[in-house]
Amino acid sequence: MQEQNEAQREAGLQNEDSVVSAHVYRAEASALTHLGEVQGRNETQPARWDRVDQSFALMPRISRDSVTQYLQYRPDQSVLILHARVAQKSYGNEKRFFCPPPCVYLCGAGWNLRQEHLKASGLGESSCHVWGYMGLDGSPGTQADNFKLSFEEQTERRLPREELWYCKRKSGVAEKYVRVVQDMYERSRTVVTCAVGQTEEFKVEVGLHQGPALSPFLFAMVMDQLSEEVIQKSPWTMMFAGDIVICSESREQVEENLERWRFALEGRGMKVSRSKTEYMCVNEREESGTVRLQGEEVKKVQEFKYLGLTVQSNGECGKEMFACAKTLYISDTDKRKHFRLLLRLFQSGGQEIGSFQSGLIKVISKPSQKRQSMKNADLCIPSGSRVSLFNRLRSQTVSTRYLAVEGGAFVASARQWTAFTVILVEDQQTERSDYSVCESYICYGTAVQLVCTISGVALPPMVIRKVNKQHACLDIDEPVSQLHKCAFQLRNCKHMYLCLSNEKILQYQASPCPKESSRELLNDGSCWTITGTEVVEYTFSESLTIRPTLISPIPIINGLELNGGGHVAMLELHGENFSPYLKVWFGNMEAETMF
Repeated sequence: MQEQNEAQREAGLQNEDSVVSAHVYRAEASALTHLGEVQGRNETQPARWDRVDQSFALMPRISRDSVTQYLQYRPDQSVLILHARVAQKSYGNEKRFFCPPPCVYLCGAGWNLRQEHLKASGLGESSCHVWGYMGLDGSPGTQADNFKLSFEEQTERRLPREELWYCKRKSGVAEKYVRVVQDMYERSRTVVTCAVGQTEEFKVEVGLHQGPALSPFLFAMVMDQLSEEVIQKSPWTMMFAGDIVICSESREQVEENLERWRFALEGRGMKVSRSKTEYMCVNEREESGTVRLQGEEVKKVQEFKYLGLTVQSNGECGKEMFACAKTLYISDTDKRKHFRLLLRLFQSGGQEIGSFQSGLIKVISKPSQKRQSMKNADLCIPSGSRVSLFNRLRSQTVSTRYLAVEGGAFVASARQWTAFTVILVEDQQTERSDYSVCESYICYGTAVQLVCTISGVALPPMVIRKVNKQHACLDIDEPVSQLHKCAFQLRNCKHMYLCLSNEKILQYQASPCPKESSRELLNDGSCWTITGTEVVEYTFSESLTIRPTLISPIPIINGLELNGGGHVAMLELHGENFSPYLKVWFGNMEAETMF
């Protein structure tokens, strides 16, 4: 083990920031990278390794105990930038605002910790708020040309769900009605109003994978029956399909209830996953003790996500703030074919937090109306990629509605948009929840499924159709292109299309075109615009710093190489924004760093 540790100490890199923030990044690649193309440095790098300057030894160092504490609680700060992969250029006085508009989410317990540090230093409440500017990178304009972001808290996501169940039970609400509220996340239904009256209910399915012979509805019925007896003995239990949360006052009670659930489920042919089962202690005073399942130790975590809510071991829920840049555009005087968005975050007192870049965005003059081919791969939409859908009436910006997921149900939102994973579904597959993914580009006439990237909520398989002059074209099979108008026909419902009405998502019954059998007439709410999207995530932590400091430029890793072996093994990290003051840690083990 000592030899392995010595070999591991040979890896390294560093950030161009002060030493105060030199150790605050995770050693995992996900914490040091962002999506999108990375541009290299202009200056040439020396063809050798240099040991860290000895003056660094005089700087304050981070102890192993403090790193261990960080790894236990993970008070991270995440910056998520959501944006479209393409943008239309504006011409003259016309301003074509980016659609969907770039959005920024700030999440993680570290943002609360930063505010506490600032308040402890004597700053008032008003000086601890976060705001920012977003604009185009390399733009010659001033800060006034950028969009100012004012963040608002996502309060609806901060309510602890266990508090909701507790309050309902405390108010005398019967357990079966509490369960009904929980099941709303799975059994969302709506109706359709069309020309011939009101149709049957439309089921909004949840993307669960319970096997080919067990649909989510039947699975819920089975779980209700299996859990009826167990729930009586452990009433503080929350269940969403196959995800069960057991709440108890001690480790012993958790272990006892876990065994009770295991016996009830596995005795009837089901299986409790050993690898996915975890436990968390809230406001723990003594850290000793474990939870075991049939003699096997259950993994302990500091937070878990349930029904879209992150619950933490300190009793708090993950804080999330949101802002949207609604009026960004690129002028025709800008001749670039690609650009990135630049986000700068500040505290209200004027202290800069850092700068963050988006992924690469392609500039187009207008959506191509020509038949697309695979040669224009950057304009095509591959299966498994992320997309956004919006509906705009008569090209009016104020009438734009985005397909979104709120509270487990699909809605048409004028404020926020949701990124969906678009999956190409094989034609021969039946109506069930275990769809296989085809690795190809999305073409018109194929069956696809839209799955929310955050909640996993999904719509049933639908056939994507090209829209031309408010008609769905049934005989076109070309690749779907960026910013094309399209419609989604329910695969098992003839003439029925996905439609919005105000804020509701409904079905619309299209009318066959009398002159052309290959076309169907749609209404305005059934015509959607599709565009590829990208999510860039930066994660860092200031929990080990003396005071909040500028954290950018964030190190970006785009290559990893293992050289040598045994005692001379060395791990080389290639990327940008490295400097001699960045240290690599393997867990709580500091590696010897060379730059």
